[in-house]
Amino acid sequence: MILYNEHLPFACHLFCEMRPSIHRHVIVQLSQEGKTVKEIASIVKMRATSVRRICQRFKERGHVEAIPKSGRPRSVNTSELRKKIKKKVQRKSHRSMRHMAKEYGISEGTMRNIVKNDLKLFPYRIRKAHLLNASMMQTRLERARSLLAWAAKSSFARVIFSDEKIFTVERSHNSQNTRQLLPKGS
Repeated sequence: MILYNEHLPFACHLFCEMRPSIHRHVIVQLSQEGKTVKEIASIVKMRATSVRRICQRFKERGHVEAIPKSGRPRSVNTSELRKKIKKKVQRKSHRSMRHMAKEYGISEGTMRNIVKNDLKLFPYRIRKAHLLNASMMQTRLERARSLLAWAAKSSFARVIFSDEKIFTVERSHNSQNTRQLLPKGS
């Protein structure tokens, strides 16, 4: 515990690289002596908002010790991993979560939780179509009716209409199954 004395600013320079919890006892001691938040902040070399928060928590709790966290600490879903995943998705939004999970050596469920809950990204299927005006819609309706009429009176036993993709073509990139990870409502 550091006590207040005339050499405190020098002592604070030594501990600036450490956690702010080192200064909590000093901040409380200075506030009890009647120093203002601004004066304490300049002595301890911290922001006034942080000093004010420490003083307020001391009044509420009666101590400045750290409160134990509830639950098990995160071991895989860390802030560094979330930042890396966010950068990858921003560069290439149609990345496979399965491949990213394998790349980082984590489970697919954890990867999906990171993308969905932490990054708030959702897989959307991008549909490519041009905008239709009223005359184009009318032309399509007429052609569809004439095609149905032709198929009804035709002597063909069976007519198969298919818009399915031939999977041997463009094998590496199947646009029917590609989803893009985008924020909600994009």
